[in-house]
Amino acid sequence: MTRSSDNTNYFKGYFNLPPGIADVGSYQVSGLPFINRGTVAANAGGDTTISFPSVTKSLTIINKDAANDDIRVHFGSTANDAITNGNYITLDSKNSSLTINVKCKEVFLSTPSGGGAADYEMFAELTGIDT
Repeated sequence: MTRSSDNTNYFKGYFNLPPGIADVGSYQVSGLPFINRGTVAANAGGDTTISFPSVTKSLTIINKDAANDDIRVHFGSTANDAITNGNYITLDSKNSSLTINVKCKEVFLSTPSGGGAADYEMFAELTGIDT
């Protein structure tokens, strides 16, 4: 955390605050690495939630499923109608990937009805901003 050597009332406390969501510097520097891999269960109306320890700067998700099962990437759970309303992006074959610069504290992965379980790998750049 940055501290100012200027102790006048004008600056007092200004530099003692932790970075917030609009802190430009947190997005200009390289992010802290966050790597995750796993399997999205065959769709039973649910999803796999990946929660981050801090706000992301960017996110890359790779479909690593040998059977080419689809993976849906969304920012709301299936219980919040993300799938019903079409608010997702589909990774439809092995090694298809999605890279986006996005501020988020969690991401949801699911498979379509009738699809099998699907393997994924994920890399995120994290800021120093608390979720």
